[in-house]
Amino acid sequence: MKGKLLFIIALVALMVMPIVLAADAEAEICGTVSKIIDLVRIVGGAIAVLAITVVGVMMFQAKDPTERDQLKEKLKYVIIGLVVIVIAPMIVGYILPGSCI
Repeated sequence: MKGKLLFIIALVALMVMPIVLAADAEAEICGTVSKIIDLVRIVGGAIAVLAITVVGVMMFQAKDPTERDQLKEKLKYVIIGLVVIVIAPMIVGYILPGSCI
């Protein structure tokens, strides 16, 4: 009887162990994903700010009205990209509340 009880305890422990290990792996994966997302947001934001600065300087130097209109379009798309970089994690977090973001 004692051997059977020991066998059942060992069996339950073996069944629970993968769940505990999977939780640790999931936390590690979520941490890595969060770091990658933060890095992409920082780099993307820095590139967008640099692009806004460059396009702004080019707009001040442009003399042709058609060139200024083209630069305004570029500036609009850079600002839209920056907004997407900022808003996308919030949208994903709202749609998937249990996600790593």
